[in-house]
Amino acid sequence: MPIITISPALYVIVFFITLIIGLIIDGFAIKLSVSLVTGKKIHLSRGMLVSLVSIIIFAILFVIFSLFTPVVGFIVALLGMIYVIKNMVRTTWLGGFGIAIVAWIILVVMYAIIFFVFGQFAALSMHFTHNFML
Repeated sequence: MPIITISPALYVIVFFITLIIGLIIDGFAIKLSVSLVTGKKIHLSRGMLVSLVSIIIFAILFVIFSLFTPVVGFIVALLGMIYVIKNMVRTTWLGGFGIAIVAWIILVVMYAIIFFVFGQFAALSMHFTHNFML
């Protein structure tokens, strides 16, 4: 079997494609959780922006405050993420916390469905490819 080499440009392309797909999925989860928790309606693009900014703030705060201990870094980063959600959606701290929890639950369900569907396709394609190669 020949060795396949992949160019670094392809890695960059795949990175940006998966980033955009992930932001769309996360934005949809934020959009849905905002409507479930607060009753407000936001656009998908706003949900994507909330997701992107909250992830960036979480990462920055986690890196900075994990110098003390990872637990402190995680708690401060989580509070920072909830603060971003609270301000961008214009809700209370409890509303921001609720949005974050509901969005996380929605994401777990969505990624499980995506993994199941695409996992089944991958298994079928591997099965057919293996049978044709024999």
